[in-house]
Amino acid sequence: MKFIKVIFLLSLIISISSCKKDENDEVKSNIDYAKGVFILNEGSFGNLNASISHIGFNDQLSADPYYNSNGVFLGDVLQGFAVHAERGYAVLNNSQKIEVIDMTDFKNNTTITGFDYPRHIVVHDNYAFVSNGSFAGDVKVIDISTNEIVESIPVGNGPENMLVYNNKLYVCNSGGWTTDNRITVIDILTLQAVSTIEVGDRPMEIALDANEMIWVLSSGETLYDENWEVSGHTDASMHLIDPATDLLVDEFPIGLSGDHPRSFCIGNNMSTLLVVNNNLLSMGIDDLSSGWQTLSSGAYNTVDIDQIAGDIWLTSQPDFVSNSQVWRMNESGTILDTYTGGIGSNGVVVVH
Repeated sequence: MKFIKVIFLLSLIISISSCKKDENDEVKSNIDYAKGVFILNEGSFGNLNASISHIGFNDQLSADPYYNSNGVFLGDVLQGFAVHAERGYAVLNNSQKIEVIDMTDFKNNTTITGFDYPRHIVVHDNYAFVSNGSFAGDVKVIDISTNEIVESIPVGNGPENMLVYNNKLYVCNSGGWTTDNRITVIDILTLQAVSTIEVGDRPMEIALDANEMIWVLSSGETLYDENWEVSGHTDASMHLIDPATDLLVDEFPIGLSGDHPRSFCIGNNMSTLLVVNNNLLSMGIDDLSSGWQTLSSGAYNTVDIDQIAGDIWLTSQPDFVSNSQVWRMNESGTILDTYTGGIGSNGVVVVH
């Protein structure tokens, strides 16, 4: 009789534990991912371990909601990510695809292929624009109502980040596996390239400031001799473009010869330039003569901005083996929170 009671009690405990587990799983699955902070984790090349971490505005961290919701990893080398109308678009460079995600539950909606080297994505109205190509590149135009590529617009070598402003798409041609120093301007009403703007070598990042002027970060070129030994460098530089005329109106160097910063954004109500050159540097757009100031000393990889809250988001320099660190900082340079990202965190996207 005692044996029967023990069996009954064990069964009851297992049943209760199972119910608790199911309840916890249900709570976890009911997280709404449509808004919050998204950490882009590139992963280690060839290992299909790219991921997106999510931080809710309640500060709850989900390390890999895509895997939790789909039972498979996102893909290989996450490079870009955009959210539009409760859909997420994850650009997987080495997997040569875009995974379209329903942001309410992070389940896969569809997969878009037709790329050979996709890098970054911006969404505007009914189109998504994807920079593509490691040599002579193009911008793939996706109709997001059908998730099909409807146009391919030739641009420069190795297109990277892009900016949409005043019915024009500005494309940074970074050179990829070769060289380039141009911004391609595309009329998004006709989907035709209409002009180019020459800037510094390897333009990587582009942003609009409070004065409705466009800033470009050019990383500079590492030069090699016939034996592939480093023979010199061209300077990293910032360039100011007037979008009314698409003409270059100012430029100035960043750092020392041999410095090649790759990450930049505009914070403080779109009035302060923020550049990662190991340290986080800042300069007000209306006080350029003061030069760069060190806002935070460190070994940072990327910088992004939450334009609504004013928070600055920084990632650590990756080793592509261990998880990265991610910091939330205020505009004065004080670190407010530290989070653990995935392998090779290379950017943060904030959606309110």
